[in-house]
Amino acid sequence: MSETRFTRKLATIIAVDVCGYARLVEENEDRAIAAVDECRALIASVIDRHGGRIFNHAGDGVMAETPSAVEGVRAAFQIQRELQDLNALHPDREPLCVRIGVNLGDVVTKPDGDLAGHGVNIASRLEALAEPGETLISHAVFEQVRGTVEELFEDAGYEKLKNINAPVGIYRALSVQGGKPEARAPAVHRIMGVGQTPIKKKAFRLRLIAAGLSALALGAGLLWALGRQPTSVAISERTIAVLPFTNMSEDSANQFFSDGVTEEILSALVRLEDVTVIGRSSSFQFRDGETSSAEIGNRLGASHLLEGSVRREGDRVRVSAKLVDTTNGVHLWSDSYDRHLDDVFLIQEAIADDIAMALKARLSDNGTEEDVAIPRDVYDLYLRGRYLLSQRGAALPQAVAIFETVTQQAEDFSDGWASLATALHVQPAYTGMAEETVAERAIAAANRALALHPDNASALAVLGAQKRRQGDWPGAEGAFRRALDLEPSNISALYWYGEFLLSVGRIEEARTHLLRAKAIDPLAAYTSAGLGWALYFSADIDGAAREFDEAWTRFGLKVPYVWEGLYSLALDKGDYPRARQLIAELPMPEGIKALHEQFITALEVPTGENIDGLRQIFAALDNAMPVPYYWRYEAYARLGLSDEALSAAEIAVTAGAVRNYQALFTPSARALWDDPRFQAITENLGLTAYWDKTAWPPFCAHAPQSTVCGKASL
Repeated sequence: MSETRFTRKLATIIAVDVCGYARLVEENEDRAIAAVDECRALIASVIDRHGGRIFNHAGDGVMAETPSAVEGVRAAFQIQRELQDLNALHPDREPLCVRIGVNLGDVVTKPDGDLAGHGVNIASRLEALAEPGETLISHAVFEQVRGTVEELFEDAGYEKLKNINAPVGIYRALSVQGGKPEARAPAVHRIMGVGQTPIKKKAFRLRLIAAGLSALALGAGLLWALGRQPTSVAISERTIAVLPFTNMSEDSANQFFSDGVTEEILSALVRLEDVTVIGRSSSFQFRDGETSSAEIGNRLGASHLLEGSVRREGDRVRVSAKLVDTTNGVHLWSDSYDRHLDDVFLIQEAIADDIAMALKARLSDNGTEEDVAIPRDVYDLYLRGRYLLSQRGAALPQAVAIFETVTQQAEDFSDGWASLATALHVQPAYTGMAEETVAERAIAAANRALALHPDNASALAVLGAQKRRQGDWPGAEGAFRRALDLEPSNISALYWYGEFLLSVGRIEEARTHLLRAKAIDPLAAYTSAGLGWALYFSADIDGAAREFDEAWTRFGLKVPYVWEGLYSLALDKGDYPRARQLIAELPMPEGIKALHEQFITALEVPTGENIDGLRQIFAALDNAMPVPYYWRYEAYARLGLSDEALSAAEIAVTAGAVRNYQALFTPSARALWDDPRFQAITENLGLTAYWDKTAWPPFCAHAPQSTVCGKASL
């Protein structure tokens, strides 16, 4: 019997798929088949011109290889351009579009010329992940096109692809005209988790270093469970979800405008009393329009949906909206608003007023800004900035720059200042920059917004978050409470207040607020992460695992704090193989990886030699970068080395370097709470005085003899 032989090689693989083919066939089979055949002929011609070949017709798409990564990328761009030209020749039919994924990797050549293997699989997964009309390339391809076409791509972070063990770095192609990137607002993509751009790889590593072991409690077990659908949420009466309004303008670049108008309407509705407004991160996941109102209601726990469209032509804008009851599909109200662009604010307020009447609610009386005159071009910039702000990640520096321009040209526009404050405040978490570099600017922008409009809840939320970072506990709590009094559904205020409560040891209150945040934004990764930590700190291990698992399953590496939480659970359970497995999967600097491995070794076998090895790695890292105090704090606390753990915290307090306050109250550090040195730490941080004037934290029940909690019984 002859043995079948396969040869291996390195190849650039291009996976192309025709969007919505099944639907086109259902509408008109003959026409759809003819159109797709024409599309395939176009693709084959482009691939041939770039020296490649098609090796497989995969369903309604094709799989091809090219001799180099550069030729593969150029071919992908050419396919997208020529398809636009082809569509222009057939104005009578629905435009065709394709998704493209490009990867460079090891492949196997079969006797019939077909290719298979890991390199092919990644290209196929990238194509499936792309939005209609979009091209995604792997990090391996990007490294090969540096100096040639890399300026045509933006970093989209890491993604855990189906059946691919290691996370893959992804780059998203910018819109291209004539071979040059076209200036546009970036679209919302599935790989962002909708509304959340993944972290750049460099920034992601910086966040790992800065967030560190979350007191050496970084993430755990590979619980991807891919394909699991989010569970239904109990529908809450008088809960409304605002779906992204459809851009009906002829220019697709106006997507930022329709999304911006949608967000502004959502912001106006947040002021409704006795009505809960679902967060943007969750409601914008239903952009495709293919999900029924009943299913959306079940997924979001929403009793009503607001949906509509925006058409912008010249200096006019037409907004159509309708309110739907998700329990029966009945349209409770609909209307259209045809106004001059200068009156967009009035449209938003009119829609909010009409919905309030339809829901028999009333708007709260905190003022709006409809009396502020904002030039049309400045308002355009503002909406574009809001669009970029929602993307987070790599879009944040551009959002900051836009809001700075907005506030320069419309100095009395409170929401412009509040948006600038928000963008500045969240930028460090997504870009790796030090918080201190933007803190003063964020506070100044928030204060300017409040000087113009004392009831600006978004500015109050930023101010509260910044005061928390400064350790101004009464000031932070006052700002958060005022913001939530004004807008109970303000998701930023609710979430950041939950973080604040964790920072001051009020775990059960944090749990209540973060449960509320999860209910308002149930499909967002960050709400699962926040609730997971609240449950973890309150010793609800099963609940924490459920939340971390859900976010990890759906968002993977885009949520490093979830990874940290799962790793903490693995350490608590002594599941060291799982912890090591995750460390091996995650891209991180070698020094940090060595620290992880030595720490786990010391936990497994706490000999003097292993613990000394951990100390040596800490010392080596100190020479290369500032090591956050809580790395040592929790590492030594877990190892039972109380003196060294408390020394790490004391040094940080003296240096004014404590930022991660909640790490002080991690369950693994519970043995430290009744130490007099812990009391000194909380006193120096102003926590003891704050508790004495407000309320003593529940952790006192776990340490009744603690000198910190001594006044709790008075």
